[in-house]
Amino acid sequence: MKVLETKYKSQIKDMLDNHQGLQNELTAKNKRLEEENKKQKEHLVVGGREQELEIMQLRAKVDEMANQEACLRNEVQEMRAEQDRKASEF
Repeated sequence: MKVLETKYKSQIKDMLDNHQGLQNELTAKNKRLEEENKKQKEHLVVGGREQELEIMQLRAKVDEMANQEACLRNEVQEMRAEQDRKASEF
């Protein structure tokens, strides 16, 4: 009877040790995945901010170029008007 008890206690201890090892392994893996997930979320937030900043800069550049285009069109119109006026004087 004592032999059976010792045998089963040994098996139970082995199973508990195995279970504890698996639990530790899964806990470590879960922690690593949580950290990786946190880093990915932070990366997305930073990337989103960088994209927003880039979009704002591009919009400002488009606005600046549109203003330059309007100024150049006005200059062209003024030059044409000047040429027409000079041509009519001759």
